[in-house]
Amino acid sequence: MVVALTTAVTFAGDYNGLVLEQIKQMPQGGRYSVSHFAKIRLQSSAHFESGKFFILPSAASPSFCSGATYRLGQNFGNFDQAKPGDFMKIFWSRQVGKNEHGHSTIFLGTENHFGVQYVRYWSSNIPSGYGEKSVPRSKIAYAIFSRLETPANLARISTAPSVDSYLASLLRTRSSIAEAGTKCGL
Repeated sequence: MVVALTTAVTFAGDYNGLVLEQIKQMPQGGRYSVSHFAKIRLQSSAHFESGKFFILPSAASPSFCSGATYRLGQNFGNFDQAKPGDFMKIFWSRQVGKNEHGHSTIFLGTENHFGVQYVRYWSSNIPSGYGEKSVPRSKIAYAIFSRLETPANLARISTAPSVDSYLASLLRTRSSIAEAGTKCGL
């Protein structure tokens, strides 16, 4: 299966529905790995050509969470504003950067199990790879949501810097939730 996203999308209104339709077409499973091999497989699974973004999801196996979702639109941090189909960066602790433990996902909603609120999401998950997962809301220290609103911005990807200095610095230094929020426009 090849998924082609055009930058001249004429989908009227809510792009969240489009995001949800696309994840239904994604393969299931495929294992989770953050190895060099997984990064190479991700690079070979997508390309931009003639105004269209082409993805061959099955080629990105094994996969990892940040290889499965991307931010492209309005950012916010309030669960009450979130809608299924929003992109969600989960922070499992208040640590940002060098000691961070997080997860890049697509928000699917919340549900209650015996009085406990759970958050449902889709991503590449440990250990199985692509699929849905649900965790107690209390396990999430913080979240940054992004809503796809302007897919035409993908046409500008070739002019974007190849390295974002703040994001690159997070591999070796610590940051804070406040700084991450500022950098994301919250």
